[in-house]
Amino acid sequence: MYATHEDVMEQIESDRQIMKRVYWDKLRLPHIFLIRPQWDKFLGANNTYVSDTLMPDGRRNQMSSTHDLGQNFAKAYDIKFTDKDGEIKYAHQSCFGPGIWRIMAALIGIHGDDNGLILPFEIAPYQIVIVPVLFSNEEENRKIIEKCDELEEELKQKYRVYFDNSNNTPGWKYNQWEMKGVPIRIELGPKDLKEDKIVLVRRTGHKTKTTLSELDQTIKQEAMALDDDIKSKAEKYFAHNTKTAETLSEIKSTIKSFRGFVKAPFCSIDKDGEGCADIIKAETEGAYVCGIPWLKEEQEQPRKGAVCAVCKKTAKHIVYIAKSW
Repeated sequence: MYATHEDVMEQIESDRQIMKRVYWDKLRLPHIFLIRPQWDKFLGANNTYVSDTLMPDGRRNQMSSTHDLGQNFAKAYDIKFTDKDGEIKYAHQSCFGPGIWRIMAALIGIHGDDNGLILPFEIAPYQIVIVPVLFSNEEENRKIIEKCDELEEELKQKYRVYFDNSNNTPGWKYNQWEMKGVPIRIELGPKDLKEDKIVLVRRTGHKTKTTLSELDQTIKQEAMALDDDIKSKAEKYFAHNTKTAETLSEIKSTIKSFRGFVKAPFCSIDKDGEGCADIIKAETEGAYVCGIPWLKEEQEQPRKGAVCAVCKKTAKHIVYIAKSW
C-alpha cells in the first residue's frame, strides 16, 4: 500500500532490480522487462510489467509480473489511509509475483544440455561431487577412499559437497552427476594420489589439476569460470533469438520459420491497437504482441515514416511479438 502513484512506480523499479539481481546476476537467465499492452494487462490494473525470457522452443516464458493497481482496488474495497496532510485518501497499490515454477523451467531449458542440468555454482544443491576412481588394488583403493573422506570433511566447511562412494562405476557416476547439474566434479585415482594432485572437472567441460594446498583457490576459480560459461552461452542464445519484420507477411513467415521474438512497427499498445494484435495472433497461429521495453533506453523508436505492420497507420512503437507458454 502506498500514499502516491510515484511510490508505486518506485516499487516497480525496485521489482525490476530484484529481477536483475536474482534472474540475471544469480541465475544467469536473460530477459526483457516489458510493459504489456493495455488489452493484455492484469484486469483492474493501470499497467502490467513483466520479465519475459525465451524457452528453447522459441516461446516466451513470463517469469514475473508486477501490476500497477493504482487506486482501483482500494476504491472497490474501501482501503483508505490518513495522509500526512491529515486528509483521508484511497491507497495506491501494486502486486509483484515471481513465478517460481516458470523460473525453474527457464533454468532447466536455457542452461541445460543433452547431458542434463547445468546449474550456477551458488544455487546448486550439491556444488561439488567427489568421485573415487578405483581399480583392483585393494590397498590403493583404501587410500583413495580415505583421501576422499578427508576431502569431503575439509570442503564441506565451505561448500555443499557429496562423496559418491557407491558401488557404481566412475563412468556411471560421471553421467549421473552431470545429469543433476553438479558444477564441479573432483576425481581422485591412483595416479593422482601418487602425484599428490586432484582433478577438477567443470560441468561445462573444462578439466584441470591442482594440489591440495591450492584446492580451495582452484575451486573458486572454476566456480567463477563456470558461471561465466553459463552467462556467455545465455547471452548469445538470447541475442540470436530476436529478429525484425516490417510487414504482417514478414511477421508470419518469421514466426513460422524462427524460434524467438520478432520486433515490428506497431500502431499502439493502448486499447486501439488490440484489433491489430488479434489479426497477428490469428495469422500466426497464436503469436502475441508482448509489449515494449519499460526502460526508455531499451525502447526502439520506429524510423521516420514507419507504419504499423498490420493497419498501416503511423507506428508509435516497435513491439516484441512471440508465441507464448
